[in-house]
Amino acid sequence: NAFIIKKIGMRYNIASFLMTFSGESCITSMTPAKRKEIVEVVMGMDIIKAVNDKAKQYLNATKSNIETMKTLINGYKNNIANIMDVVEHDSQCNDNDIAEINASIDTLRREYEDIITKQKASIDTLNKYRSALTTLSNSASVLNARKEDLINRANAVSSMNTCPTCRQAVTDAIKKAIIADYKAEYTDVLGQWESSKAEYDELHQKETEENAIYSDICNRLTSINTEVTDLRVKLASLERNSSIRKASADSISRIEKDIADLQAKVEEDTKKCSIMNTIYET
Repeated sequence: NAFIIKKIGMRYNIASFLMTFSGESCITSMTPAKRKEIVEVVMGMDIIKAVNDKAKQYLNATKSNIETMKTLINGYKNNIANIMDVVEHDSQCNDNDIAEINASIDTLRREYEDIITKQKASIDTLNKYRSALTTLSNSASVLNARKEDLINRANAVSSMNTCPTCRQAVTDAIKKAIIADYKAEYTDVLGQWESSKAEYDELHQKETEENAIYSDICNRLTSINTEVTDLRVKLASLERNSSIRKASADSISRIEKDIADLQAKVEEDTKKCSIMNTIYET
């Protein structure tokens, strides 16, 4: 066809008709159906029919496509509704949970800072007690040694018969006087030692009580650290959920754009169908 049209300026079937059935007798001798077929070919009706058939196929396909797009739009809208229900519920719960966790972390942080201050004060108190206990312990050792020395001196004097310095006999009166001096000093040293021991015991009790306070402080600090760690893990999880919510919102925006595009396409194709129905269905 392309070659013949190019060479002689007409379609092959028309040229063939003109060359084969050029005589009037040929036309008149044909049956009406055959004559109608030949005439329609010569007039190009077969092309019109082919075009009409293709147009009707396109029309039917367009109608089917419109219904498919409407179904898809409804599905998109249902998806958006479902996402919105989940996101709005999760969003409200999520935001409330995040606010509560942040408030709890702030409270624990303030408590932690306050306890750290108490811990430092407790350490200072313990160091003071321990320094005082060391001083008292050294003082008690010195006093105890002095007691032992006085006892030994008194015993030595009581058993003394001759003064080792002057080599003269030591009378009982002299012994008593010397021992009396030793006893007086011993009594004074003993009083100091007992006072020092009482003060030591009191400080030791205070140190024990302060150690208990310090231990409680350390335990509470450990507990706070554990609580904060747990809360931060939960917070991280909730923040991931927030990211998911944002991604869901982005997805909804994209779906809404797809819906708008599909809706515009449906409207455009519906107008085309209306025009094509007018042309090809009548």
